[in-house]
Amino acid sequence: MKKKFISLLMALALVLLTVPLSPAYAAGDMTMKDFSISVWPEYDDPRVLVIYQGTFVNTTGAELPKNTEVKFNIPKGAEIGMACELVDGGGHSCQPYKTDDKGDYVQLSWKTTKALKAGVE
Repeated sequence: MKKKFISLLMALALVLLTVPLSPAYAAGDMTMKDFSISVWPEYDDPRVLVIYQGTFVNTTGAELPKNTEVKFNIPKGAEIGMACELVDGGGHSCQPYKTDDKGDYVQLSWKTTKALKAGVE
């Protein structure tokens, strides 16, 4: 059982590493820093919980207005539970999201909850 679980984690890590993870928005590009992936076993079924966490940085040179669409690539077949932003004070602000099948991967998108000045994370 343990050997099977480790094999599953290794396969999952390979899938995650092959998906293009470039964030973007409709009128330009944003970059991401401090990106991490956490893989946790689910306690009540054989699946695993994968958490993507990173910091988007507005590198467009212009202020992005509130409700700017952010796009993020995820592995095809992933079950999405939430798409959340961290808000001041460290709380989570989960947003409605959309998915778009891009063939080899899925693009997850949501809208920002506040304006982002140039250079802001």
